[in-house]
Amino acid sequence: MCLDIIETKYPKGIRAGVGYKVFYSYDKRLFGDCFSVHGKERPTNVWLKEKDYRENTYKGEKHIVNTHFETYLYGFHVFLNLKDAQGWCLDDQTIKKIQYRKARASGYQVIGTWLTGNLKTIVAREIKILDEEIK
Repeated sequence: MCLDIIETKYPKGIRAGVGYKVFYSYDKRLFGDCFSVHGKERPTNVWLKEKDYRENTYKGEKHIVNTHFETYLYGFHVFLNLKDAQGWCLDDQTIKKIQYRKARASGYQVIGTWLTGNLKTIVAREIKILDEEIK
């Protein structure tokens, strides 16, 4: 999961808001939806820092490089609207409403073609998963 199109970078991470995130759910426990961050369970109703949820392979990294060789700071990828989260979500995954803070970048994740599959996404340093289940 990465931003294919970067719109804005927020170097000081001051932006905050509400969005949606896709998770794998096993016995009501939540895990990441991305290959690099599956391993550790995500508790609800507490602020989570992205660096605590990276696999060891990525612990020393500060930037993600997308397919256009553009870089942005690591963080949780959050969809800004429910329709986009539903477009990313697989049958065996769940969507949760989340709060985010300390946004680092915003842009689009692309699924399908460049014209039909742009999903508005923000990358944030911290998230809080709310108990409210969407799917």
